[in-house]
Amino acid sequence: MAQQIDPRQRELLEQIMQWGFVAVDLTLFLDTHPDNREALRDYNRAVERLMALHKEYQERYGPLMAYGHHPSDYPWEWIQEPWPWEITF
Repeated sequence: MAQQIDPRQRELLEQIMQWGFVAVDLTLFLDTHPDNREALRDYNRAVERLMALHKEYQERYGPLMAYGHHPSDYPWEWIQEPWPWEITF
């Protein structure tokens, strides 16, 4: 069931999706252009931004993924709702 969330959580999720797309797109470009310094610089900046967004989101709202991507406070946070895919945009 889709749920409403506070505006900052929604904003962070949207930014994570946007920067994730940028990182994937640059990864694909670098696979065929490995010597492109500008693309590599842009990729590294995108990854740094994405990591910062993940960190902020997880500190405020809990894990985005299970399986060793983020430590959990007590009690186990992964089962707290809403899960990222249940959020209404």
